[in-house]
Amino acid sequence: MLWRVSAFTWNNSTDKREIRAAKARRLVLRLNAPSTFNCSINGEHPQAALITELVTDVVVRGDGVDMFRGRAGNTQDTVGESGHGVSFAFVDY
Repeated sequence: MLWRVSAFTWNNSTDKREIRAAKARRLVLRLNAPSTFNCSINGEHPQAALITELVTDVVVRGDGVDMFRGRAGNTQDTVGESGHGVSFAFVDY
C-alpha cells in the first residue's frame, strides 16, 4: 500500500505540501475514540519546519484514499550528539 502524508495550515487547505521525510509513521484508527497519527522527522530537514503545533493539519492517504485528517498537537524535540529529531502527534477532529 502506498502511503502519502500531506500537511497544510487549517485556513488554507489548497496549499498542501507532501511530507516525504516522515519516518516511524503510525496510524491508529478508532471508532469510539479519537484516531491518531504519529511520525518523526529529522529536525534539520526543511519539511520539519512545515509543521506547527495547533496550526498544521495533515491528511494521510493510503492508495489514493483519505484515511485520516487531523491537527498537530504535541511535538517532542530530541537533541543529541547524533542529531536533532522531532516527533509529531496528530489527532483527528
